[in-house]
Amino acid sequence: MLNIQKAPYQDGTIYLVGVPIGNAEDISYRAVKILQKADVIFAEDTRKALRLLDSLQIKPKKVYAHYEHNQEKSVAGIIKLAQDGYNIAFISDAGMPGISDPGYLLAKESIKHDISVVPIAGPCAGLLALVVSGLPSSTFTFVGFLPRTVPQITSKLEDYKLQKDSLIFYESPRRIVATLKVLKKVLGDRNICVAREISKIYEEYLRGTISEVIVELESRDKVLGEFCIVVEGSDGIVVLDEKSLENDVIEMIKAGKSVKDIKNELSVKYKIHKKEVYNIYLKNK
Repeated sequence: MLNIQKAPYQDGTIYLVGVPIGNAEDISYRAVKILQKADVIFAEDTRKALRLLDSLQIKPKKVYAHYEHNQEKSVAGIIKLAQDGYNIAFISDAGMPGISDPGYLLAKESIKHDISVVPIAGPCAGLLALVVSGLPSSTFTFVGFLPRTVPQITSKLEDYKLQKDSLIFYESPRRIVATLKVLKKVLGDRNICVAREISKIYEEYLRGTISEVIVELESRDKVLGEFCIVVEGSDGIVVLDEKSLENDVIEMIKAGKSVKDIKNELSVKYKIHKKEVYNIYLKNK
């Protein structure tokens, strides 16, 4: 069903408000005005929200929690408030709601209930890292946080292996080096930019190959901060992990798979010709 939303907006509007990811001065004038006038503010973390509001000298009428694990129940309450004519602002911990943060479900349900949902522009770590990365920015793919385990990460990266777009990832300090090693293994030793603590006091950008950045981070006593990784897109040349291919062939032989099945499955997985798989099979049968 077609949904048309037009300004000016009446009472009962939901505002998704972008807030600073570090430096509090990144807040926009419009965001401040919306937060000042909101009848109710929902926040991913009410404590962080109250600190931000206090720094902006805003005394909110009401602040409630709306986060990943309560959002289904919370969305229903927010929709009801909007239907009753309350103007609502939602802020995530940092950055733009809906980008690796709650916000998508709220926007989706607002539209379904014919409630105006309005974006209030603010910082987004992925875009900020991209524009200073020195890597192509005309087209890009935002991936966000990768899965938790190496096999899951590897499987996920296979979907992006041949994309020519620059790729954008988020990562924690505890996992950054391990993730870079998987990126190198699956995507090859591409050029990257690793942004750390964007717009904060210890802001830093590491530009070079994945190998060079790994060496630099491993040389440090501590690796701290929030990370955003921008990776150069594919040049169309597939980096074949021959050891992994050989291991897969051996495991499939042990499992009693036919030559045909081995060739079909692994040629698709590694995006190579069946003849290459067959040559590995002949070496290990």
